[in-house]
Amino acid sequence: MRIRAKRGHQIAAVALARKLTVLCWHLLTKETDYRWARPALVGTKRRAMELQSGLPQRKGNTPGPAHAYNVKALRDQG
Repeated sequence: MRIRAKRGHQIAAVALARKLTVLCWHLLTKETDYRWARPALVGTKRRAMELQSGLPQRKGNTPGPAHAYNVKALRDQG
């Protein structure tokens, strides 16, 4: 928004695309995970994709990967 206000929306779009490209390049070349990723959110999305692809449901009373975000103390830790 800051670049868009100063230089225009086309330049801001190119700057954002370059920033995302550089981020992806560094993640791929260094083979690291995104530092600010939320593990519970990634786990929830991964499980949703597994269910869509046809894996069976897991029945039971165990908390899922997003359970940590329901407890404020656990959410503030990570």
